This record gives sequence, structure tokens and C-alpha cells, in this order.
Amino acid sequence: MFHPNRRFRVVVEEDASSLAEKLTKKTWPIFTGFEHGRHLLLNDSYTDEEAQDYAVFIKEPDEAGRYVQVAGFPFGWMDAGEALTVIRDVARGAYDGLMQGQHELRLERPTADA
Repeated sequence: MFHPNRRFRVVVEEDASSLAEKLTKKTWPIFTGFEHGRHLLLNDSYTDEEAQDYAVFIKEPDEAGRYVQVAGFPFGWMDAGEALTVIRDVARGAYDGLMQGQHELRLERPTADA
């Protein structure tokens, strides 16, 4: 992760196809994150205008409150079909042992009113 000190606003996206569309068809603000299953996909791009990279974490922090990063993907360079394949691989844990980098993350979860 390039930006571990960034505060991320995380929203739940349960549908893998919908998440793939969102990650490939729109450029999101750099503080955007998505929760999908047991993973967080956090926008790790440098600016809002570039092709977007996302760091992937297991959503539950360890005992020290640190989140384990398992992968990173340039969704901004993928089409929706490629992104869907990656998202499904992430969801089934294909990358869970790959990186093992740990970060203290600042996450916000919008309320139903937001």
C-alpha cells in the first residue's frame, strides 16, 4: 500500500459483478474503499484522475489492530470481465497468503443516512 495514512470511506458491495463494473467503469475519489465478503479493496491511487489501483486487505484486523494486505490490483487498466475474475479469486482466498504486509488503517463506514 502506497498510502497507509489515508482515511478510507468504505461501503459494502456484496455483488461481485456490480463491484467489477464500479471498479472499471468509474474513477473513484482516492479515499474510496469497498468491502466485499471478507476483504477490503481500498483505492491506493495517487490522484483521482489516473487509472486506479486498489490494495486488497482481509477486513478483520489482527490482535494489534493491524490489517493484513494480501494483494494489489490495477483495476483501472482492466475491463469488467478481467476485474470480475480477480474479484472472484480474491473472494475465494486465492491471494490471502501472497503478501502479508500489515498496516494500521483508518476506515469510515457510512451510516444508512449518508
